[in-house]
Amino acid sequence: MIKHKLLASKIILVSCLLVPVANTLIQPSPVQAQSPQEWVETLMRSQEKTLGDASGRTRGGATRGSCPTIIDEPVVVLAPENNVGATTKASPTFLFYVPYDQSMGVKAQFALLDQQNNLLTKILIELPEKPGLVRFTLPSNESVELKGKSLEVGQRYEWFFSIVCSPDSPSRNPSVSGWIQRVAPSPELERQLQEMSLEQSYLVYREMGIWYEAIDQLAQNSDRYPDDWADLLAAYQLSESIPDAIAQLQPYLINR
Repeated sequence: MIKHKLLASKIILVSCLLVPVANTLIQPSPVQAQSPQEWVETLMRSQEKTLGDASGRTRGGATRGSCPTIIDEPVVVLAPENNVGATTKASPTFLFYVPYDQSMGVKAQFALLDQQNNLLTKILIELPEKPGLVRFTLPSNESVELKGKSLEVGQRYEWFFSIVCSPDSPSRNPSVSGWIQRVAPSPELERQLQEMSLEQSYLVYREMGIWYEAIDQLAQNSDRYPDDWADLLAAYQLSESIPDAIAQLQPYLINR
């Protein structure tokens, strides 16, 4: 199991990244190549330039909650320091550290809201067989049987991920939350992606400041970029012990 020392009341990230953000939406722009020690900070900062602030509710956070089985570890999301991240995909992928598994008899839940606080979709999810890093991909509108919700370009959404230990008392559920905004890929981004292999696309998304694709591609190619992967885990005070596989969480029931 991955060990870490995050505080229970919030996600602990790199403390030097507390920089105010602007309200103006800006297209992603390239950044200069960085050393392994600098790239995580640079990518986090790029979200501020790309997306601005989150309409008065910039900071999400983590809640330890109370589950029947006592776990002395919070759920962690690999999200930017200000909890607002960019994606170019209609169905982005999120990465979480989940210290719970199927044997505990609980499930996870992912909820998506628009900026007017309207619930767009709420998804129950099977937990992994073992605690650890997991991926969750938002089902799209085309997934009719799943009643998914594709993200629209230029729109910002608030998301919540929780472990449903107390269905009737949500405040007791360990949870994390944040914001995501879909942006249109720039011509330069599209050009570079066409010229690069799929394994190299992580570098393109990283340089262009597209958080969710950069982190997802890095996770899928951690053996190719072991130093960058170790830097990312260290930024969240997670161990550098890289798991053999990152579990893909599967929707169990969707209500919309």
